Amino acid sequence: MSKQHTVNGLLRKRADMMAELAGLRERMAVVSNDVASLERVLEAFGYSGPLDTPTPRGNRVVLFYRNELRHFLLSELGKAAGVQFTAKSIRAAR
Repeated sequence: MSKQHTVNGLLRKRADMMAELAGLRERMAVVSNDVASLERVLEAFGYSGPLDTPTPRGNRVVLFYRNELRHFLLSELGKAAGVQFTAKSIRAAR
């Protein structure tokens, strides 16, 4: 009983942390877009000096979070009950 209570608490904490992480990623994307916009405006005003933009790793546009696209596609395919999907039939539907 005690173990189950601990496991449930840990799972709840993990869910909270994952939600916070998703929010932070979204905020980082917004701020990154704002910085890029400011740099374009500076360039439009003729500024050609150095811009201090340290990037610890390459910029990346996140369209889907980890496994989000896979979950979406599987749920959509699951809605089509009774229909047999193969890679060939999906490709042909494009």
